[in-house]
This record gives sequence, C-alpha cells and structure tokens, in this order.
Amino acid sequence: MDVRRFVRTPSLSRSVAALLAGALALLLFVNAATFVMIQRTAAFNEDVEKLQQTRRAARTLYISVLDAETGQRGFVLTGQREFLEPHQRAIAEKAQRVADLKRMAQTQPDFLPYIERLDDAVQIKILEVNRTIALTQAGRIGEAMQLIRSGAGRRQMDDIRTQVAAIDALAQIRLTAATERSESAARLTLAITSVAAVLVLFLGGVAAWMATRYFAELNAARHEVDRVNAGLENSVRDRTAALRRANDEIQRFAYIVSHDLRAPLVNV
Repeated sequence: MDVRRFVRTPSLSRSVAALLAGALALLLFVNAATFVMIQRTAAFNEDVEKLQQTRRAARTLYISVLDAETGQRGFVLTGQREFLEPHQRAIAEKAQRVADLKRMAQTQPDFLPYIERLDDAVQIKILEVNRTIALTQAGRIGEAMQLIRSGAGRRQMDDIRTQVAAIDALAQIRLTAATERSESAARLTLAITSVAAVLVLFLGGVAAWMATRYFAELNAARHEVDRVNAGLENSVRDRTAALRRANDEIQRFAYIVSHDLRAPLVNV
C-alpha cells in the first residue's frame, strides 16, 4: 500500500526515477568504458606478441647465421664434415625465417626496411661462407683461410648484428609507446570508474533518503489521522451518551406529565 502511494506521488516518484535513471546511465557508461578498455588491452597484448615474435625471429636468424659461420670455420680448420651440419641447417632455415619476418612486417610496415637490409646482409654472409667451404672442399685451404682472415666475414656479421639491433630497438620503442598508451588508458578508465561509482552511491543514497523521508512523513500523517479519528470516536461516544441521557429524561418527563394528566381525568 505504501509503495503504491509512493509511486502515485507525482513529484517524488519523478525525482526518484530521475535519480535511478542517472545511476543506471552511469553504470552503463562505466560498463562501456570497461569494455573499451578490455578491447584496448586485447589489442595491446596482440601488438606486444607480434613485436616479440619479430624480435625473436630476427635474433633466431642471427643465431642461425652465427652457427653457420662457426661450422664454416670448424670445417676449414679441421676438414671434418660434422661442422657442416650447422651450416646446412642454417641454409635450410634461412628462407623460412626471412619469410616469417616479412609476413610479420605486413602488419608492421616500419620494420620492412630493416628486414630487407637484414635479408641482404644474410645473403652476402651465406655466399661468403659457401665460398670458403667450396674452396676447402676443393683443397684450396690457403685461399679459404685468406678469405676468412680478410675480415669480410666479420664485417658482414657486424652488419647483420646492426640490422638485428635496429629491429630490436624499433620493437622496444613501439613496446614502450604501447605500454604508455595502455597505462594511460587504464588510469583514465580507473578514474572514470571511481568517479562514476561515487556518483552512483551518491544518487542511490539520495534516492534512499527521499524514499525514507517520504515513508516517515507518511507514517507521521497516518499516526495523526489515527489520533484525530480516535478523538472523533470519543466525541461521538460522549455525544451519544448525552443524547441517551436526554432521551431518558424526556421519557421520564413524558411519563410524569401523562401520569399527572391521567389523575384528573380519572376523577372526572
């Protein structure tokens, strides 16, 4: 009954409805902001994973070339074919690793120039390694050693390291920028959520206070009505008693009058 009266109270119900609508709108806004933050976090994680894959692929290619160079020198020095296994494995994996890097660069085009230069440097290094191996296999070990001592292979490896370091540095720059954007978005979302939570609590508190005040006023009015009704009942009871007493007196008076009038009539 109180709730129905509360709803039927135009100004109060509109005020409370407006407060609750505002609280609901804030909650929806917070949910939307949280959803956007989740999407950004997912995109950030995806970018981080791609950058890490690019770094790993570049370093793995460098390690493969380094293994090929180690096998080359071991074969030139010892003539044992076991040292050619790292070289052959690096040659077999080189094309796939470069293809993986270029595929990753499709979504990160700023890496492509570094990857292409790295590919060229690796190609030159492999040609140098193959030449020294071919000279050694032909029995021209002196020429192979002279080629190694010329420092061309070291310069090529330095060039490869430079390109790998450039890829790594660019990936680190992008990681730092993405991390800063993610942290800024997280701080903004946290601030929005905190402010919205405070406002929701405030609006809910105001609505609860208004409803509590209404019910308190309603109970006070009911008590006043009950008190007035009780007073009216007492007044009606007192007046009824007075009317009964008056009626009794009238009946007694009528009886006396009729008795007094009957006596002369009887004598007559």
